[in-house]
Amino acid sequence: MDYAYKVILVPVDIEEPKLTEGALNHAAHLAKMSHAKIRLMNVRPSIPTYYMGEHPQQLMKIQDDATTKVHKELEALGASLDLPSDQVSVMVTWGSIYDEILKEAEACNADLIVVGSRRPSMSTYLIGSNAARVVRHAKTSVLVVR
Repeated sequence: MDYAYKVILVPVDIEEPKLTEGALNHAAHLAKMSHAKIRLMNVRPSIPTYYMGEHPQQLMKIQDDATTKVHKELEALGASLDLPSDQVSVMVTWGSIYDEILKEAEACNADLIVVGSRRPSMSTYLIGSNAARVVRHAKTSVLVVR
């Protein structure tokens, strides 16, 4: 059976380079084989509104600066892939990690999500990881890379 992907979504945790590297390597290989586009994304955790206090503009600037910084890091990761630049796009969003991944998978019509994951620990079994939640709730195929 031939699995030709069109869009591969790769959620990237900038603070976890080993997880990122494994997922990116797999996604790039699959993208080369099927001429798929890769969508790199990073989800920043939401900042609780009670931190806004009397200075919401300052918090918005901090969020905007963080978004710009991470967007540049994702662009550099995308440029490091052995793929034409028109096959790679990036996005940064804020919110619940697995919710944002699932929303983006639908928005970009991803037919594969490639996520990096660690070996499960006891706490992961009890509360679940973001990768496990994506696997359980995604409407498309998910490749978990360890």
